Amino acid sequence: MIVSDIDLRLLKVFKMVVEANGFSNAQTRLNVSQSTISAQMSQLEVRLGFILCQRGRSGFQLTDKGKEFYHYTLQFFQSLQEFQVRTTELKGVLTGTLRIGFLDNVITDPENPLCHALEKLMSLPQNTIHLVLETLSPPELEKKVLDHSLDAAIGIFPGRVPGLNYQALYIERDILVCRNDHPLVREDSTQHIIEAIPRTPRVVRTFFDDKEFPIHLFNDTVSASVTNLEASAMLVLTGHYIGFFPQHYVQRWLDTGELVCLIPDKISRQSQFDLIIRDKKTPLSIVLDAFLRCIYAIRDDHKT
Repeated sequence: MIVSDIDLRLLKVFKMVVEANGFSNAQTRLNVSQSTISAQMSQLEVRLGFILCQRGRSGFQLTDKGKEFYHYTLQFFQSLQEFQVRTTELKGVLTGTLRIGFLDNVITDPENPLCHALEKLMSLPQNTIHLVLETLSPPELEKKVLDHSLDAAIGIFPGRVPGLNYQALYIERDILVCRNDHPLVREDSTQHIIEAIPRTPRVVRTFFDDKEFPIHLFNDTVSASVTNLEASAMLVLTGHYIGFFPQHYVQRWLDTGELVCLIPDKISRQSQFDLIIRDKKTPLSIVLDAFLRCIYAIRDDHKT
């Protein structure tokens, strides 16, 4: 298949349809009708000489050849992006798009180097960088870095995904809190609180799973599952749940007395924040390399 301008347009349509999981879902992203998408997909299949997907009442599904072709399509666009980056770098200026993802509600953490790193990056001379920032869950961050939707990401990553490089950035201190009128607050001793905690409903962030709470402190009591700190805080503020939070995040409620920290000298936790990029199989873009230099410099300054 010789790629022409028309084929490039059809490949973009195919990629979007797969990522949207169907023609109807791709309509809004492509800003065209479903019939137009269907015609474009049929045109691409004619050009290729094989069927890419099954569509109908049973839903959208790639054929075996369609799955393989999608893999090649991703490789093609990644190579095209690499070509654009490298040719831009020949100009000798700091330009291009930098896509960074990060975990929610980190801006109040004085240890987080991202804001200062971006300030340092954007102050570099001959700089026309276009920044794209996204707040996502750790699994989404890992997925988007792997598929080249993000250049780098910062977050808490309980596991390790092949194909990614993890660099330690800083430690976040988490404390266990509840509302000021929660039954645990009325316990008359530290020991009674410790004994009551395992039976207390708690909030768990889904990406932590069973690692959210120390196993020796908690049993299978009723819990609530959330994907981010804002949802967790909302539930704890109902007065029915307890939860672990970064101290910087809940400090505002601790200062007003609305939330209470439960025996911090006995129960606390540390969360490791890492920066992830793809394994360095190809040279870094000049923009990503500049960003990494900035964030590592800020990180090292915090350590001294």
